[in-house]
Amino acid sequence: MLNSREMTAVLLLGIHDLRYKVRVLHRNISVSTIVHTKHGGMDKFILVDSGFSVSVDESGMPLGSPSCCHTRMLPFMAQELVADMDASSRSWRHSVHKPAQHCVRHDFESLFWVSVWCAITVVSPDEEDPGQKINGLKYLATWEMPSLRCAANRKHAIIFGGNAELNRVPLSPYFEHLREWVRAFCDCIYDGFIARRRWEKKYRNAQPSFSQYETGHGEVTREKLLEAFKSYGDDVFSSIAQGKEAAEEPEEKWGGCECDSSSESESGESDEC
Repeated sequence: MLNSREMTAVLLLGIHDLRYKVRVLHRNISVSTIVHTKHGGMDKFILVDSGFSVSVDESGMPLGSPSCCHTRMLPFMAQELVADMDASSRSWRHSVHKPAQHCVRHDFESLFWVSVWCAITVVSPDEEDPGQKINGLKYLATWEMPSLRCAANRKHAIIFGGNAELNRVPLSPYFEHLREWVRAFCDCIYDGFIARRRWEKKYRNAQPSFSQYETGHGEVTREKLLEAFKSYGDDVFSSIAQGKEAAEEPEEKWGGCECDSSSESESGESDEC
């Protein structure tokens, strides 16, 4: 059975290596672009579909003139990008909208939504509850319906809602023990939002460097995420934090990222729908 925690561990390193070793942003992290297989009894996770990927320079800035579109799998898009799409759709008559720049923290956040999605939908065959499954699917539908604004607001509520909101996430019984792990992941994303707000409040008319922008002022990085997961006490993440590689060395011309579990290694306040 799929191990959501293990999948996150190896893909976290894969996303990081794509950005910092190959200088590529995937930009389409979703359940449809992650292939789970077994080889020699070990789990392997393959990140596929580079159709939305873009090459970046050393600072993380996309090279050339990449499309403004982000991943088309709305449930897995970073909250900021969903809110940006909503703002773009509503502002074209009044002003020129400057789209948000997709960066590596958005891919990390997409991995968060994928992990939660799996923790809701994957159930043990011995414990499958039709009612639980229906409730889970209804909950997940709010990540993309009935409108972009509502989807952005729902994700905003999850990130900023604290324990009360996270306790309402209908994890399957098989993954209920990972609720604190989900909270640790969410806290890192929240910290990135807050760091950006504080910086913008302090330096009102200044623009942050792209390095600050893409990492949420240092709060949404591989190191911060591994630190959070290690504090949770997870052996999978602890082993990675001790220096084990979670992804194979990517090729210079990227066509996919293959990972296995045995490898070494402002949004402002939302309006209501």
